[in-house]
Amino acid sequence: MATAKEEGDLWGARAQEWARSNEPAWHDVFTAVLDQARIGKDTRYLDIGCGAGGAMVLARTRGAHVTGFDAAEPLATLARERLPGAKVLVGDMVDLPFVDETFDAVTGINSFQFASDQAQALAEAARVTRPGGGIHLQCPDYRSTYEPHYRLPWLPLMLRPLARQLPCTQFQVRFRSVWRPSTTSTPRRS
Repeated sequence: MATAKEEGDLWGARAQEWARSNEPAWHDVFTAVLDQARIGKDTRYLDIGCGAGGAMVLARTRGAHVTGFDAAEPLATLARERLPGAKVLVGDMVDLPFVDETFDAVTGINSFQFASDQAQALAEAARVTRPGGGIHLQCPDYRSTYEPHYRLPWLPLMLRPLARQLPCTQFQVRFRSVWRPSTTSTPRRS
């Protein structure tokens, strides 16, 4: 696994381009995760792997108190510009610089799979989540039969001629998992 510095350098190399061209494709994912996390008025919200702040912008419009954390300084800079007054820090998610039980909700949207130590990163997320709060993760499952960016059915390593024959129809994946560290030690399906 890469270090947080290496990941930050990779993700930050073309921060402006990513924020302009890729982040809008994540709007529906951000919205779904924020809905699942019940982000609303006065929610103390931390987005780990916040990037340019797309989910935080949506959370702020709901009335949440937003905080961001990312490995890439260029992306964090964009988030700070988009969210005046928001606290957006840069570092390694295996060592979060927040006091215990600070946040009502913590999200990690397409981020925890990049941690150098995923178990430690999740433990840190649990540490900064208040009792009764929740940690909401979105990570790609490379064995999935659904490609979320383009909303298409797919199979990993599918042959291109076969992939071209698939119909381009939309369907929804209806699975969610919420981990509430104060109540259980393993994720539960709901």
